Amino acid sequence: MRVFQADVDVLSAPPTVAEREFLNSVIVHFQTGWWIARCGGLINLTELRSDARSFFSLPLPLAVWEDTKVVRNRRFVKFVEKAMMGNQNSGACSWVF
Repeated sequence: MRVFQADVDVLSAPPTVAEREFLNSVIVHFQTGWWIARCGGLINLTELRSDARSFFSLPLPLAVWEDTKVVRNRRFVKFVEKAMMGNQNSGACSWVF
């Protein structure tokens, strides 16, 4: 599956519709995990941050993220952007989306 390949050239072979649909579903799951972790759920923010950093460093996930982050929760976007930079600041639970 190209989604998990590190050597994909997104300029010459952009994400397909199916890849975009899959990646958008994964991003929604990441956001759900982020919200649960922030509210003290079973998911650890440190581990989620590490997973986000690894996942969004791949070319196809990053391309879809860059194309869609403007329509996502701004706090979640901030979390992912900081995770990609290696920032460890997580913030507390908030019911505001």
